Amino acid sequence: MNSFVRNIGGSIGIALITTSISRIAQQRQNSLMKNTTPGSPAYENLVGGLTQVLKNRGDSATWATQQAHGLVSNMIQRQATTMAYVQVISILALIVLCLIPFILIMRRSKQAQAGQPARALVLIWRMNYARNVLVREPRQRGSGAVPVAQASACGV
Repeated sequence: MNSFVRNIGGSIGIALITTSISRIAQQRQNSLMKNTTPGSPAYENLVGGLTQVLKNRGDSATWATQQAHGLVSNMIQRQATTMAYVQVISILALIVLCLIPFILIMRRSKQAQAGQPARALVLIWRMNYARNVLVREPRQRGSGAVPVAQASACGV
């Protein structure tokens, strides 16, 4: 049940972040497009420079102008997406900063205060020790079993 809830929560979180990025990127793209209107000197210089570069590569004037407008559109879209990622990451960082005090407020459970994790580590260590002893035990009794590392080193 715990992993089910964790998976659903992760899926919802990813969906919210993806939706936020898409919406914010669209808003940013709209605001950037307002400033890039044909006829403005900056836009005409950019399109003219890109058109000239494409003409120098051997494209026709019409094709180069269309490609220049497409390149400007792609540049605006990439910038808007980058701005959206920055904004979403900033929001997530702010949420994490707001949650930090809750870590300090939360109480430790009685089991954790009583040393329960330390006992679990001791139990794991004992199980590993017992497994190692059982693996090496036939050799110590003289049964002729050779550990794998020694067998490969000896060529057996």
